[in-house]
Amino acid sequence: MKAVILAGGPGKHMEPLTEGFPKPLLRVAGVPLIEYAIRGLESAGATEYIVVVSDKHVAEYVEERLSLKSTIVEQSRQEIEGALADAAEYVSPGEHFILAFSDIVAPPEMYRQLVSTYSTSGATAALTVVPVVDAETYGVARINFSLGKITGVVEKPPPRRSPSSLALGGAYVLPYRVAEAVMNGLSLP
Repeated sequence: MKAVILAGGPGKHMEPLTEGFPKPLLRVAGVPLIEYAIRGLESAGATEYIVVVSDKHVAEYVEERLSLKSTIVEQSRQEIEGALADAAEYVSPGEHFILAFSDIVAPPEMYRQLVSTYSTSGATAALTVVPVVDAETYGVARINFSLGKITGVVEKPPPRRSPSSLALGGAYVLPYRVAEAVMNGLSLP
């Protein structure tokens, strides 16, 4: 399965740490943030990587780390939608792919569980969710627990009006048609 890693953008929410330094290369426990995504995706069986970057140092790190298994795409558009649209031409119609943010610290098991759930559920897509206390600062899943399905996403809900305490976790399995829709102007939550 292909993996698209979003590793561009200015990292404004992490300033001053990202002033003059790319967010994907910030270290947590001595490991660059992007490495957590790479390790998780490798453990989940990703065989090809499309990495959207906006910094040459991130591109160099990815090229050295993943060598021939990666395609580096320079981010030319804004926000998550823009980065995904930049990567979309490398995903084929009818294909599903893993979309991962480069700035989350998660164990490889999360990625394996995501792909396993997608593969066994028959769902069109799958995504990770994480329990949070301050839901108003995240995109939060609206869940129909009786069906076991996510029915929507509310971006940064007002305090005490969140549909759940489960925030989107930064990793997804998506069909090509989502990438295609984003290329055609769809906004993601």
